Amino acid sequence: MSPILQEALALALQLNPKERLQLDASVEHDLDTDYRPTPSEKHWGKNLLRLLNIL
Repeated sequence: MSPILQEALALALQLNPKERLQLDASVEHDLDTDYRPTPSEKHWGKNLLRLLNIL
């Protein structure tokens, strides 16, 4: 684990329960919006099957 991540985790563990929940919700929201698959990524399986059928 990187030193920055270790420091962030140590600081997060010092938060009170309400602040931890707020941090968790914020991180979850960021991950959901930053890593939301594009429409083409959602249907990668269909695209793969289509390619296999062509081959």
